[in-house]
Amino acid sequence: MRYEASRNHLAAIIVSALFLMACVATGAAQTQAAASPQEQFQKARENFLKGDFSDAAAEIRQAASFLKSESVKAAGEAKQDLIQSAQDLDKLADDVEKKAISSENDLDKSFTRAEYALAGYYHSRASEAWVRKEAAEAGRYLKAAGLQLEDALTWAGGRIDEKSKEAIRKAKDGGERMEKGVAVAGSDVVKYFEEAKKEMDDAVHRMQSLR
Repeated sequence: MRYEASRNHLAAIIVSALFLMACVATGAAQTQAAASPQEQFQKARENFLKGDFSDAAAEIRQAASFLKSESVKAAGEAKQDLIQSAQDLDKLADDVEKKAISSENDLDKSFTRAEYALAGYYHSRASEAWVRKEAAEAGRYLKAAGLQLEDALTWAGGRIDEKSKEAIRKAKDGGERMEKGVAVAGSDVVKYFEEAKKEMDDAVHRMQSLR
């Protein structure tokens, strides 16, 4: 009886451990939607300005790897934009390491394009989740799209106008409410998507000026 009780206790511990591991894995997968290469971009710029070109290149390559990993899960135009941005970052890293880049502005332009690509990808994931009636996932990706768009506009160097600020705010705040399960009117959600999409479309023209 004691042996059987010990076995049952051990089995319970194993089940609990497996459940905990599953929860951790699920949480990691969910937070992946909000991941961003922003930290790597900031460190790369700081290292570049200090003349630490190898460290700057390493940060840029790390960001490129992140975009590549996201492109595996993407499709269509969003996938191509991520792949192209990752390739641009790899080339930038090589040029930085060879000291072939003379200005941090070249870094800012590549970082802007990468952030735009991520914003477009997350917006498409949010739209797909909304169609599937998965409100929490749609909100998570919509919030991520807003954050990436904000980062992109910051790297672009221009002042973010009030209209863009409002679209970003709605995407972030509305997305967070949806993610937390707060009831949001369907008409409001549609506006969040439409206004964010308008910013994505405007981004195409901004990116062309950065080429």
